[in-house]
Amino acid sequence: MADEEVIESPQAEEISDSAGAKTGAGLRFVKSNSACRKCRRAGMKLFLKGDRCAGAKCAFTRRSYAPGQHGQKRSRISDYGRHLLEKQKLAFIYDLRENQLRKLVKKATNYKENTEEKIVQLLETRLDSIVYVLGWARSRNEAKKLIVSGHFLINGKRLDKSGYNLKAKDKIALSLRAKSLKVYKESILLLARDRQIPAYLKKVNETEATLTRMPEFTEINLFNISLPLIIEFYSR
Repeated sequence: MADEEVIESPQAEEISDSAGAKTGAGLRFVKSNSACRKCRRAGMKLFLKGDRCAGAKCAFTRRSYAPGQHGQKRSRISDYGRHLLEKQKLAFIYDLRENQLRKLVKKATNYKENTEEKIVQLLETRLDSIVYVLGWARSRNEAKKLIVSGHFLINGKRLDKSGYNLKAKDKIALSLRAKSLKVYKESILLLARDRQIPAYLKKVNETEATLTRMPEFTEINLFNISLPLIIEFYSR
């Protein structure tokens, strides 16, 4: 049984005859990774597009039912389906692939601490999560792209791995190149000024911050996702 439900949409495809001329169009199906479809599939707002999700243009506000031809029909969900849905929600929120989430949960179970709290710490101390929470990116997806471009320094050294886990007392800063970018000067940094950040992070100034301690389970909004179900899903 496949772990992920594939959301597909029709797309026109041109067909060529034996002479090489384009004679018409057929239909084929391609995977859709739309953030709005993920929220509709999960049945709740996951704020995958940042502040845009709080506005009137949010697709979930207009169509809160599941995507697809039969999306408005209510269907009974199995025990396996409940486990799968919780896992998908967490993967959608943190923009993780299946193998990334599986490795993270397995890593968390190897620690002596509470597994649920360790999962939260491993997710929230990822570089892309820290950048997003500080307001230096408008979504986690955008944070990944900015990190890969080398726009952030950890303890004075450039780092381009979005999945890197910061440790307590680590310092993060924008690179000189990032500070000169128009998108930062005219948009992102202006929005970041009014953003409230959690107690485990401390801003030194607009472009520098420190992870003062590890985040606690109670400080993180997980949209009522059941972590025990996700742990059970990967323990099978």
